[in-house]
Amino acid sequence: MSTELSECIPPDLTPTTKLLRQLRHHLTSTTTPPGTYPTTYVVLLLTGSFCPIHVKHVRLFDQVRSRLHTTMPDHRVVAGYISPSHDTYVRSKLRAGHIPAAHRIAMARLCVQGSDWVDVDAWEAMGVRYFVDFLSVTERLQRHLNEVVRQSDVVLNPRRLEVWFLSGADLVMRASLNFETMARVGIKSVCVFRALPMYQIGTEDELVAYIQKTFGARWWRNIVLLDTSTGGQEDELSSTKIREKLKEGKEVDGMVAKEVAEYLMLHRILACNLNEDASILIA
Repeated sequence: MSTELSECIPPDLTPTTKLLRQLRHHLTSTTTPPGTYPTTYVVLLLTGSFCPIHVKHVRLFDQVRSRLHTTMPDHRVVAGYISPSHDTYVRSKLRAGHIPAAHRIAMARLCVQGSDWVDVDAWEAMGVRYFVDFLSVTERLQRHLNEVVRQSDVVLNPRRLEVWFLSGADLVMRASLNFETMARVGIKSVCVFRALPMYQIGTEDELVAYIQKTFGARWWRNIVLLDTSTGGQEDELSSTKIREKLKEGKEVDGMVAKEVAEYLMLHRILACNLNEDASILIA
């Protein structure tokens, strides 16, 4: 990572109050039965455009945490971070559908203000001058959190705190080289399964076979596969559909959190030409 991507970033871009509170709770708990203490404390990281963030994004954290605690009882999820992508990437990807980072961060913070473990990491969007790939974002967060814990009153071996990258199966297919690199350097990824007809993958077994073939026997186990689908309409929810409704002047109630819907309306996001220099306080 270059000097420009150094750790000289204002610390408030990556809040750690929730993480430290969760670690203190789990490390000092007197209700945990002997012999069942977690061997690994996990931090989930979800990157993306979040243009805008919707209810499925937020609920995904709770779904994944619940599944991990059930399938991997020696692991404990202590924090989750939503990391909106840099404007240079989102603008090139969405063009007229681009929402400036300050707004995306503000809406994400509204979504997690009631959570005691999920927070927003603004470093990727506001702490660098250009787009950074998700491998670099994950590595930076791991180093940053290790340093924060080291300087705190929490007594924990850094090797027991791991940042796991959270993504959908489609991203694994589109960016397999990035995931292979992460697997090789020991970074785990949580892949949320869904059918991918364009890749001729319709079942979880077919996705497992693809991952095994792509990453090889030595590395594929660093990809944790989970199925969080509910079979309901929420499974089809996407930011693209929300942007279309906003441009048509339609309501998006139920698709985004109430606070986000109010924010979108207040700032007339995508309802008119949005001023990218809008002054939004994100601190």
